[in-house]
Amino acid sequence: MSDFQVLMIVLVAAYGIECLVWVPRRAVVFRKSWWRDAAIFDGNALPGTGRTGVALGFPLPPFGPTVVTSWPPISLSPEGVCSFVAAAFNPGSGPDQEIRHFRFEAIDRVEAIDRDIRVNGRAFVTTVSAGQARHIAGVLERVRGLPRAARADAIVAAIRSSLDGDAAVLQWGALRARSRHLVIAATTLFAFLFGAAPIVIWRSGLIGSWKPILSLALLLVTWVIVLFVRAHRDLVPGGAFDRRGHVTAMVLAPLDAIRAPDLLARDLFSTWHPVAVATATCGEIQGRAFAAAVRRDLRHPLPPADRIPDPEAHACVGWFREQTAAEIDRLCTRTAAGMPVVESRPAKDEARCRSYCPRCLAQFVVAGGSCKDCGDLELVSFDEDSVASA
Repeated sequence: MSDFQVLMIVLVAAYGIECLVWVPRRAVVFRKSWWRDAAIFDGNALPGTGRTGVALGFPLPPFGPTVVTSWPPISLSPEGVCSFVAAAFNPGSGPDQEIRHFRFEAIDRVEAIDRDIRVNGRAFVTTVSAGQARHIAGVLERVRGLPRAARADAIVAAIRSSLDGDAAVLQWGALRARSRHLVIAATTLFAFLFGAAPIVIWRSGLIGSWKPILSLALLLVTWVIVLFVRAHRDLVPGGAFDRRGHVTAMVLAPLDAIRAPDLLARDLFSTWHPVAVATATCGEIQGRAFAAAVRRDLRHPLPPADRIPDPEAHACVGWFREQTAAEIDRLCTRTAAGMPVVESRPAKDEARCRSYCPRCLAQFVVAGGSCKDCGDLELVSFDEDSVASA
């Protein structure tokens, strides 16, 4: 194997590593191309380690973005806050969560440190991005400063804001507009490193060509970084910490600059609920089906959402789940949202099917029993359901 072949193998392998997107298990990943609807991935089902999963971003131009969001990382009620949430990908299972509960009267301070939220100096919950941590900490500070009678309305307003699909659509449009030149710059860098530079090295040799290649590569990387900083500053005005981290990574690993359009979108929607992100990145049919699956999950939560031993934490999680489900119901009945109500009762796949799971809608030939994939959730008989509907 020649030195040139070794160099190309190393370059391709290094770039392949840069295309990997490591996400927390509670994440919901939307891998979007510019020409078709997003593919949706459950962070808990991705391959990886116990705490993180890995998804593959689009490796080739025009670098469709990989958007990372999550279910709300906390549950809120007028009385307090809990680190546990009932929402999980459907069909699928929820990530492991530690249950920590604080009454608002017992909270002295809330801090966001990188992706971690601390309450009274103690670790409370880890979010999917520093931006989400800052946003959640701000919501907590705002709600705890209100009298109890006003907290419910403030929490519902925060839920409604996170589900604002219209705002998410506008944000998606802004992303496309601000990343247009960045995609061109990243594509040029990709074409140079994997097209022009290898041809020059193959014809002239590395010794005689490395200086002009390195000079032009640095110039292209600088071009990408400048456009990235401008676009990120416009889209995420308060994201200086994240921006410095991305720029540092691109300076130290120039191949990372090719992924700049992906990095720009990565955490841009982390403060939105996945249903709102689906509204922006998916077509009507896919978005409607995803919203319906989320509604069923909230109405029929996986254990231990309905078996939390601490009564105050249990009440907090239940109250937040009900409010979120009600807001998703409201969103789905809005004609402007393009997602009308989807029937929760499926049509029979076969005449011999006698029951179904009310969460994942899997169908069974037995009249009773439970769905093992949904935490032994009790099945609903088609016959009983028909009588109840009548």
